[in-house]
Amino acid sequence: MSALMPNWAALSPLVQLHIIAAFLAIFTGAWMLYAPKGTQPHRRWGYAYVTAMVLVNVSVLVDLGFGGRFGIFHALALLSGWTLFGGMRQMILHRKTRTPARIVRHGILMTWSYYGLLAAFLSQIATRLLMGQIGTLDFVFLLAGMLFALSY
Repeated sequence: MSALMPNWAALSPLVQLHIIAAFLAIFTGAWMLYAPKGTQPHRRWGYAYVTAMVLVNVSVLVDLGFGGRFGIFHALALLSGWTLFGGMRQMILHRKTRTPARIVRHGILMTWSYYGLLAAFLSQIATRLLMGQIGTLDFVFLLAGMLFALSY
């Protein structure tokens, strides 16, 4: 087993769901940023991204593993949900009103949603690196793999 994921089976199903959904959101979000906008594939992949992000945020809000109380990660999950649902709301309102500014707001909020996801991912990796839960080599390979995937 890798030091990065020492024992997958020991993780709770909620944590497993969180990790799978987060990686799905990272990859679908990257595709969304670089793919042509306003197309049917954009819409389909966008719904996959939103679904994955809802699972990520709900799993954070349900899990009170850090001392059994609301903490910073819960607050950040609420902020993430605000950008996600705000972005979707702008698109829904655009379909009704055809206001071009709503598409701009949709793009801005969805992009911030994705940036927040990447920031959370990097903070998790950095925290695990500092706590000695993963080795430097694991971190380098993981970061290189993510940068390669996101630059494709």
